[in-house]
Amino acid sequence: MEQYTVTGMSCAACSARVEKAVSAVPGVTSVSNSAFLNCTALRRVTLPEGLTRIDKYAFEGCAALTEIALPDGLTSIGDSAFCACAALQTIALPQSLTSLGESAFERCAALTELTLPEGLTRIGDWAFSECTALTGIAVPASVTEIGYAAFSFCPALRAITVAAENPSYSSDALGVLFDKEKTTLIAAPGSLHGNYDVPAGVTTIDYAAFAFCKELTMLTIPVSVTNILSEAFDYCDALRGIFVAEGNAYYSSDASGVLFNKTQTDLIRCPGGYLGDYTAPDTVTHVKAYAFDHCGRLTTVTLPASL
Repeated sequence: MEQYTVTGMSCAACSARVEKAVSAVPGVTSVSNSAFLNCTALRRVTLPEGLTRIDKYAFEGCAALTEIALPDGLTSIGDSAFCACAALQTIALPQSLTSLGESAFERCAALTELTLPEGLTRIGDWAFSECTALTGIAVPASVTEIGYAAFSFCPALRAITVAAENPSYSSDALGVLFDKEKTTLIAAPGSLHGNYDVPAGVTTIDYAAFAFCKELTMLTIPVSVTNILSEAFDYCDALRGIFVAEGNAYYSSDASGVLFNKTQTDLIRCPGGYLGDYTAPDTVTHVKAYAFDHCGRLTTVTLPASL
């Protein structure tokens, strides 16, 4: 096997030259921005002891990468460092790691498992978004920051579990992720199935919180919810109804389980598993963007003249 040794981890021509494997000599302390960006034939990387930082885009788009050895002492993995490494199935994160950047492992479609180390404090926005084979995430007690949509669009995810000692986050018995006080529902695991009752006390359902929960069939929203962010229920193909408690001051639903604002002037979301014809109430004056997106079994929609 042809193998390359590099002394300064920045290689502008690597996409044309590196074909199979890379090892780095001792003394290298960082992998520079975009060092191996789109090295599509690169399969294996060994990084040396003494390395402390992998910068942004360092291995983004290395579609054939299956093995990378990360040394003890590594503290930071930058934004999009391993984004779209589509063949990467597992990776051992060292105990020294404290920060995962934005989109660090986004679109790693073959990644099935990894262990977040004790000592990790930050998980950036979109860090594991669209990791479609990922089955589980355990958030250690040390994590104090989980960014926007960090675990979104992960349909195989069975649970997001949080260490009980974590001061910032928590999870319920079904592996749904919340802030510590359980006022914000951050993310549901993609394998969540059947009926789910959003707990009383939740005020915010976060962006894409239930996205790709393809086996979720019914959702109930309590009186406490005041804010539902965009794409919260996208790609929920089996979802037959979103039902809001009558006392909720901000949202409501009709008998078909379609979600509205309180006065039912804004039609917010038709559940993705709605089957058959639908007639919107006469009160509707506005249909929100993507309100009927991915409603594959919806046959016809009748809207009122008030629109």
